[in-house]
Amino acid sequence: MRKTLIFLFLALILTLPAFAEVPYLQKVPRPDEMIFSGPSYDEFCVGTVREAGVYTIVEEADDGEGHLWGRLKSGAGWIDLTHVRDERIAAWPVSAAFARDCPPEGEYLRFAAEESEFTTWIAFRAHAPMRNVHLISIDTGTEDGPVPGETLCILPELTPGTPFVAGVVFYGDMTAYGLSFTDADGMTRLFQVSTSGRNGMLILDELPAQP
Repeated sequence: MRKTLIFLFLALILTLPAFAEVPYLQKVPRPDEMIFSGPSYDEFCVGTVREAGVYTIVEEADDGEGHLWGRLKSGAGWIDLTHVRDERIAAWPVSAAFARDCPPEGEYLRFAAEESEFTTWIAFRAHAPMRNVHLISIDTGTEDGPVPGETLCILPELTPGTPFVAGVVFYGDMTAYGLSFTDADGMTRLFQVSTSGRNGMLILDELPAQP
């Protein structure tokens, strides 16, 4: 009985989140990293960090859904540390955020696929030069998953320092748009932007590029 209790105690300890000693410095590699009012995706999104850099984390919390959160020293809110530390996401050559949360500074490219009171403006930022850039609609209703739809806009290139601000309309959380481009290595890549039905936040994800 005693051995069983010991094993159960050890199993419980191993499943608890490993919290670091705070405060500490955390690198945030992307300007579109979202800030929330609390340590959960059920909380309100209050904006983005706006600038990649090093930020001070003063508190950690686990949301029970596999995400470790950190509270920013500035008091702005909480960021998803699991997302921040994902090397695959950090290496993406493009970021996307609502333009109201992460407004462009200086010159930028602008295009409205649909301009009305329901238009949402999205700021795409290139972290490396890209060519043959297409803003497209994404068909999310196929049996094979999301596939590219109509081409809405074509840019010969998109470079760091010159964001592309696109005006689109999201008809519920099933609407999605994509940015297709050729990266610096000559690879064709496709990124999808959609909104969360959970809290309305903008979601960026990479899709398999179509031949």
